[in-house]
Parts: sequence; structure tokens; C-alpha cells
Amino acid sequence: MAPLLHYHLKRTATAVPGDCLKQLAGLTLRHRRANQLRNALLVEYLLALQAEGIEALVLKGAALANTVYPRPGLRPMRDIDILVPRARVIRAQQVLRELGFEADVPQADELAASHQLPVAQRVANGLTVSIELHHWLLPISHQARSQAVTFEMLRPGAREFRIDEVKLLTLGHEDMLFHIYRHSMSMPLIAQPVRLIWMADLTSLVERYLGEIDWDKLRSIYPEIWNILPLFHFVTPWSQRVLDELQLAIEPAPGGAGIMFQGWPQSSMNRQLKKGLPGFLRDTFWPSEWWTRLYYGVNRQAPRWWWTRMVRHPLHVGRWVLEYVLTFAD
Repeated sequence: MAPLLHYHLKRTATAVPGDCLKQLAGLTLRHRRANQLRNALLVEYLLALQAEGIEALVLKGAALANTVYPRPGLRPMRDIDILVPRARVIRAQQVLRELGFEADVPQADELAASHQLPVAQRVANGLTVSIELHHWLLPISHQARSQAVTFEMLRPGAREFRIDEVKLLTLGHEDMLFHIYRHSMSMPLIAQPVRLIWMADLTSLVERYLGEIDWDKLRSIYPEIWNILPLFHFVTPWSQRVLDELQLAIEPAPGGAGIMFQGWPQSSMNRQLKKGLPGFLRDTFWPSEWWTRLYYGVNRQAPRWWWTRMVRHPLHVGRWVLEYVLTFAD
């Protein structure tokens, strides 16, 4: 978040200790240079794919940095994620190797094990640039394979953007909102907190493309996105323009606004037990209303809300326990 924080502090002329501002400025310059290198390799790679007749959709940070944010350097990223047709993903990985990336190329029968291929890496001017090729949008654990979100499903709604006058493709606005949400809310075995950068991505996309997003389509195919939009207001308030346009149901405020999941497996069992059994059970099975609605994409209306609260979440915890046991059994 450092570059974005530095950007907004400068715009608002907020008084900040000099040492702090210097650190933010240094991080901003570092991320700006890193993203310049990533963009250069991204363009080089996608031009090579185009020469092979392989279309690709740029996902997450690499697309958002070049479309949503005022400058690419304001959106740090760890790697570049790209979605390609499953039938061409092995050849796409081979192209990475031909461009000097260290990239393991799996066999066709190994693709079912994951939604993405092994990370490919290349060092450019001292920076290790990582590219992950996806042949399904989301991990298998999020969906039945018969319902896997594929390149072919997303290509008709794709939108163009440019880096150095080179035309690239990314997800349509509605699909991008869904991808940001599902990626940020996908809790692995050891849960990770909701990262502020993901919240910045979603809110920035809505604010930037408010008039271009097909809200009727979004409510129809991604109702969970519509349900969570009011919850963001209690962490980063929506502009009056968004409130007026979407008529979001902001009130009443959800309980525990901004309080993330604090139960198991967010932290170790030892830390949980230090709270005492009541504290452990409360935090694990009865998290804040704000987080529960955010994670499951539900509104406050009964009976779905109470089903999520009383049944769905406890069953979800049971799934985590089962995964935990099976992992150690292996």
C-alpha cells in the first residue's frame, strides 16, 4: 500500500514526519521501477504469444495497475497472472522457456491437479519477474470442475487496454470485480486476512468505471458482489457519486465493521486456546457480522443470513478441520 499512501498524502498535503515520507517515497520509486520492468516483460511475452496465435487475458494486479490506477507504479504486485485457453497452456509455458524464463512444463495429464502451471521466473536488471499461467480462473477447490471458469467463457466480455501502445486484453469489468472478490475472499487451509490492496482494487475499479459497469448484469450473475458493496463503506467510504448512482443500502451499520476473522485457522490453535474456550469458540464460530457478510457475500435479510450464520459457516469450519486432518495424514 506504500505507493498509494504516498500518492494520497501528497495530494492532500497531510503533515507527515519527514523520515516516514522518505521511506514512502523510496518504496514508491522501487515499485515504480519494478512495475516498469514487469510491464516490459509482459509485453514481450504477450507479443510472443500473439505470434503463436495464442490469445491471453491479463489478470489481477498487472491489469489493474495499467487500467484502474493513475500510474502503474501505484499498484505493487508479486507476480503476473495470465489466463490462456487450456488447450494452449502447455505451449504458452514453453514460450516462456524460449524467452529465458525458468519454467517447468507439465504433461497434459497433469493439468487437472491445479488451475495454474508452475511459476515461471526470469531475472531482469536484478529483479526476479514471476509469471503464472492459468487455464482455469479459480482454484479447483472453489468450484466443481464442470463449472470451472475458462478463458472461452470470459473472452466475449474481455476489454482492451494498452501498454506502450501494444494492445492487450483483460477481463470485463463485471468479471474483474468477481475475480478480485473471489481471490481475496478465498480462504486457504491457514486463513489469510483480507489485504487492503484487494479492497483498494475493488473500490478503485468501481469508482473509475462506475458508468461503464453493467450493474444489471452484475446483480444477475454475481449477486455476492452487489451484496458486499455496502460493507466497504465502513472501511473506505464510497464517494457521493457512487452512493447516488447505486443507491446502496448503507444503513444499518453491520456489527464489528472492519474486524476480520480472528478464529482458527487464522492463528494457531495455541493462540486460540489462550483466549479460553469461550473466546476460541466465539471467534471461530461467531465472527463479526461485517466479516461474515463480506466472506460469504450475503446481505442481512433473513432467512439466508441466519442460514449462513448458524449452518453454513460452522460447516465451513468443519471443512477446514477435515482439510487440516487430511493434510497431516498425508
